[in-house]
Amino acid sequence: MISLKTVHFVSASLLAFVVLFSTPSVFAQIDLSGDWAVRIQEDQTWRGPGSDLGEYQGIPLSTAGRLRASSWDASINTLPEKQCNPLPADDFTDIGAIRIWKEVDPITQQVIAWHEYTEWQAQERIIWMDGRPHPSKYAPHTWQGFSTGKWEGNQFSAYS
Repeated sequence: MISLKTVHFVSASLLAFVVLFSTPSVFAQIDLSGDWAVRIQEDQTWRGPGSDLGEYQGIPLSTAGRLRASSWDASINTLPEKQCNPLPADDFTDIGAIRIWKEVDPITQQVIAWHEYTEWQAQERIIWMDGRPHPSKYAPHTWQGFSTGKWEGNQFSAYS
């Protein structure tokens, strides 16, 4: 004879199995859309003036990369031909807010692009998500370049 305790255990186990395995899995991507503001509070030393020259701990630099970093001179930004070069749109950590919005295909409802707009110097960058190839290196390019992106698990990667 089966005890009432066993019947309750089997019933509860069966119910748990049905609930857990009958619901579809959700593989939704994170929505990055929004207005993002800069908050420089505790790490102002690293975001404002930056680290000391020659301090590369934790940065995987090759010998050529270290040479370039060590020979860089801030006065290069005073040259007339450098006066109007904008910073990249994703370099907003020190200089102002950024707005991110998605462009959605009206038929498939799939995200085909992410747009980034930085308030400082009114820069816009587009990260294409629809698999389009990068243009030729001889094609006209904006200061922000051409970027494609993809989700790798729950991590978003952009390639420029």
